Amino acid sequence: MRYHVKWRLAANDKTVEHYVRNERRSEALDFACAVLHQNPTDIWVEDEYGTHIAEKQNIIDHCRQRGLFPR
Repeated sequence: MRYHVKWRLAANDKTVEHYVRNERRSEALDFACAVLHQNPTDIWVEDEYGTHIAEKQNIIDHCRQRGLFPR
């Protein structure tokens, strides 16, 4: 399955999108943890059908559990 990590930065309101081709959503969530270093105003993960599978707080929780939280 393909997962998309999408986020918005405060500097511009344009949505940035990164495609992760993997069947494991945890790898997409790990990538989202790295994006948190950019301090996005919003971030989420979608599946290949556009369904939101993780919102910002879910991603932060995942990062904390894995020891990947940037702060």
